[in-house]
Amino acid sequence: MEDIFISYARSTEAEADRVAAALRAAGYSVWRDEQLLAHNSYAEIIEERLRAARAVVVLWSADAVKSQWVRAEANVAREAGTLVQLRLGDVTPPLPFNEIHCAELKGWTGDIRAAAWKKIVASIDAVLGKAAAPAPAPVAEPRAAAPAQPLLAVLAFDNLSGDAEMTYFSDGISEEILHTVSRSKGLRVIGKASSFQFRGADKSVKRVVAELGASHMLDGSVRRAGNQLRISAQLVETATQLTLWSERFDRALSDIFALQDEIAAAIAAALDAHFTPAEAAPAIDPAAYDLFLQVRAIYGQDSTNADRSRCVHLLEQIVAIAPDFPLAWAQLALFHGLSLPKTSDEEGHALRPVALREAERALSLDAECGPAYTALALLKPAFSDYAEKLRLASRGYLLARNDASVAHLYAGPLMAVGRNREACRIFDDIVERDPSSPYSLSVRAFFYHAAGETERSLKMAHGIVAQFPASDYAKFMLDRLLRASTTDARLSVREVADTRARLDKRFAELHPVVDLVNVGRAAQLGEVDLAFERLFSAILEDRPIAYDASVHGRGFSRAFTSVGLFVQPFKHVRRDPRFAEVCVRLGLYDYWQQERCTPDCAAELAPFYDLMAECAKVEAVTKPAPQLAGNG
Repeated sequence: MEDIFISYARSTEAEADRVAAALRAAGYSVWRDEQLLAHNSYAEIIEERLRAARAVVVLWSADAVKSQWVRAEANVAREAGTLVQLRLGDVTPPLPFNEIHCAELKGWTGDIRAAAWKKIVASIDAVLGKAAAPAPAPVAEPRAAAPAQPLLAVLAFDNLSGDAEMTYFSDGISEEILHTVSRSKGLRVIGKASSFQFRGADKSVKRVVAELGASHMLDGSVRRAGNQLRISAQLVETATQLTLWSERFDRALSDIFALQDEIAAAIAAALDAHFTPAEAAPAIDPAAYDLFLQVRAIYGQDSTNADRSRCVHLLEQIVAIAPDFPLAWAQLALFHGLSLPKTSDEEGHALRPVALREAERALSLDAECGPAYTALALLKPAFSDYAEKLRLASRGYLLARNDASVAHLYAGPLMAVGRNREACRIFDDIVERDPSSPYSLSVRAFFYHAAGETERSLKMAHGIVAQFPASDYAKFMLDRLLRASTTDARLSVREVADTRARLDKRFAELHPVVDLVNVGRAAQLGEVDLAFERLFSAILEDRPIAYDASVHGRGFSRAFTSVGLFVQPFKHVRRDPRFAEVCVRLGLYDYWQQERCTPDCAAELAPFYDLMAECAKVEAVTKPAPQLAGNG
């Protein structure tokens, strides 16, 4: 049974998601009512899990106070001595729970370093018997509503070096300050793609508020002469346009990481946020740091394969010069993880252990280096270790949720096990922080399409192209979603024949690899038997399975190949009961059973068959195929 049961009102589902993810990342097993299987008796299973849990975490909100379910669950936990209470807003728990200590978690964004969260973990450990339980304390009187959590926009600092080519350096300094502030202070920070669009005359407070909704704005300038720096920075409260803090720093480039922490601590003090400054990072060789900022400047979400290769080359130089630079090791591991070939593991067998050593090196230097955990998730083989991939990706996200690449790569393994709606919520959070990133907005549209919200996703994609007409990626995604949404009825006889001919050619070109994109398209054209023939030949003959196998194509990592089973074009395959055997043989059913959850597509398939029941039948008569070496 699970360590922890979470009780909450449906209106606070997002908060419950964050609490559950943080607890799982910390190594606890967690149960929520979303894990109920379709055929389970709701009340019976809830009571069974509730009474078996070693700790019950109750999230009190205005709706939870009114909920008879939450109050009943809290009472069972109170009587059993397993109750841990969290308050999500300015609300007092009802009698008799107001006489028991209730931790404050209002405005928590998922930062596992936050002091409030650490106190909650200590309380849970106490209930679980890992430490002496603290004495119960009466709940404090309700306080006046606290102001909304600050939302900070870090603008691109101006380059005052007299050399236009040094813009990469001033942008890099700005981005590193952004990451330092968001990582160590737990503040909500707007993403780079949105805040860095404001330059020169566009840096007006009114415009930043109108387009980003920022409550505070950090701006400044960078002047570099050799290895000497002068950085000026100022923090402005946008509502009043008052300067809360300003400072000028003259430093050697070798002191830059300590300076970033110093600036971040000053910002936190100016916001009166009461966060503890992060421990200062060790000095980094100026030459290595300069190369690192070049990597930041080159690598963007719309970067090419050549760009990524150049970044790897630069990162290898960086770690040679500065072997104690954890983020450089983590980024190198991430790039290598994303470089694993989609269609063959011959190269992957050589590259994976190299990337694994790089990620482990990063964590040996900084145990809370979020991108390193994400890299470890990427390095897991396809069709295996689903729960461990999610645990690693979740931890990376919780430690570095303002890093868009890390956030994207948390949504991937969620979708790879059919948890599409949760992946959509991750992207809602991403675009809330970075609303002017056409890449993030476009990928969000893809995830909503995969979750079955076709009309909504197409509306999103059309809107993104209209808003960002220069974005090639937005146009690519719109075209892809339009093609994926095309029904057989809209195709002429000639178009169907042409498409089938292209599929036959593509299957032949990729042999022995089976591409899930082509399998789904074949079923969409009515060739369902052909689709399953290709799938089972790959599974039973130990041949590689890929998703979007174009050599130069974008898409998910090799580790998350199974996302292709849960996109909309694959629905014609899913609607056939033979899909259950695919899920069993690829280990997905084992994951769903282990985690006591049901994939989102089970509801979509209910009119056709009961997916979980069909999987159980298949498992009863056949054992999953051995680990697919060609897919690992």
